Amino acid sequence: MTDSVPIQLEPGVLVLLETRQRKQMDMLHLAAALAFDTGATIIDGGNHFNAYLITSRVRHDTADLSILDSLQVARAFNCYQVVELIKAVPLNGCP
Repeated sequence: MTDSVPIQLEPGVLVLLETRQRKQMDMLHLAAALAFDTGATIIDGGNHFNAYLITSRVRHDTADLSILDSLQVARAFNCYQVVELIKAVPLNGCP
């Protein structure tokens, strides 16, 4: 199984995670850990979220790829889309 989530996330709380290129792998490992834990809605505002790496990480840890269903990814290509995606994040108890 993958490492546990390195930060404490509260259900219903919106968390902003901004990364530089060198820290991108940390963000992807966090997303993989969330897939095993609570799931998450991920808003990618810079077109840097690599879903293939998440799939590879999960596949390394388990054969059950249905775990990936707990991650929802939305991409925004301008600031207005980011705002609309944030407003649309479901309040279902997942980070």
